[in-house]
Amino acid sequence: MFFVNDAHIDEDVEMPLWGPHAMKGSEGAQVIEELRPVAGELVLEKHFYSGFQGTELDTLLRVKGCDTVYLVGLDADICVRHTAADAFYRGYGIVVVRDAVAARIDGNWEEYFRRVYGARIVESSELVPEEHLERA
Repeated sequence: MFFVNDAHIDEDVEMPLWGPHAMKGSEGAQVIEELRPVAGELVLEKHFYSGFQGTELDTLLRVKGCDTVYLVGLDADICVRHTAADAFYRGYGIVVVRDAVAARIDGNWEEYFRRVYGARIVESSELVPEEHLERA
């Protein structure tokens, strides 16, 4: 599993649009506690909307023999959408985990992902049997 998190610096292209957020080294640039990586899981830092742009994600996925990406996170309208586009252009299958993403703008994001990227939309319970989920 790979995590791709914002780790912005002042010079990042999106700073004029969104202002400082998820700045490199800050708490906002960390994987949330509920999803914290375990041994062997890598966290890649990104400075663009897409998890592919400016990272080694494509290379790492290909080395591991992955042909499908499972997307979760913020925001279905922006980062998840741009990552899906880049995955599509690179030939990956796309699965978006509905209950593990949020959308601020597009209330119909699921249909967009299906039609534009051929994405499959699933619930997290379809991927992990309920008995394996930790209870808070």
